[in-house]
Amino acid sequence: MPNDSVTIGTVREPFSNFKSISNYFQPGVIQRLEIKDDDPVRTFLKSPQKYDSPKPQMSFLNNRLAIEYGVNPDIIATRDNARFLD
Repeated sequence: MPNDSVTIGTVREPFSNFKSISNYFQPGVIQRLEIKDDDPVRTFLKSPQKYDSPKPQMSFLNNRLAIEYGVNPDIIATRDNARFLD
């Protein structure tokens, strides 16, 4: 890309994005939780690291927007808020 190129993107409200991904892609983790849980999304959100891929770049549920905008996946995986804000 030329040096004067710019990146343009959209930012979506995180929870509506999560709901959309859950409905459209139907990740296996949500499907597995639905079998044994009345509220699979709530269960997932209480401890997502327990159910989702440990590699954020492999997950559609773990802050996908941050990955798309170039946030280091390690920051997301470790949930390091201070590094994220920096």
